[in-house]
Amino acid sequence: MVGDIAGDGTFRLRTLKGSRIADGAPAGSYEVTIYAPIGPDRKPLFPAFVVPKKYQVAPELNNLQIRVESE
Repeated sequence: MVGDIAGDGTFRLRTLKGSRIADGAPAGSYEVTIYAPIGPDRKPLFPAFVVPKKYQVAPELNNLQIRVESE
């Protein structure tokens, strides 16, 4: 699964299936890893990190709130 974070902090998940992209994610428990955007020097602005909590996706419309505090 992949999802881009918009400027207002919202995101939408997509699932990659071979060469196809489908909206959403299959039901299940997921670990979240956040990857930084690439800076002008073509390097990430910060290292990737794993959110310590796992998130459940139900087989209906989900509204997940993932909070991350910077140091």
